[in-house]
Amino acid sequence: MTHLELIENDLHNKLIRFRYHCIDLVGVVVDDKAVRADEKYSDTQYIFIPQANLIAYDKARSEMDLKAIKELSRIIDITAIRSGERI
Repeated sequence: MTHLELIENDLHNKLIRFRYHCIDLVGVVVDDKAVRADEKYSDTQYIFIPQANLIAYDKARSEMDLKAIKELSRIIDITAIRSGERI
């Protein structure tokens, strides 16, 4: 999936279900490079926050707790996303 497809399908910053490298995932895909600025990125890399971590991630983000943010999320390549749908 491209960035444009992510936006056009209304999947960016929304709770979604999708296939990623043959694994079904549920959570939010965001372009939040600012909180992980010390890591290398390409244009297709985004942050994935699993559904189970959303509340803790939001709290860590509001407190700018970078250690917790990194533990609660991971970098994914959106070109490997298949069959995304909003929940």
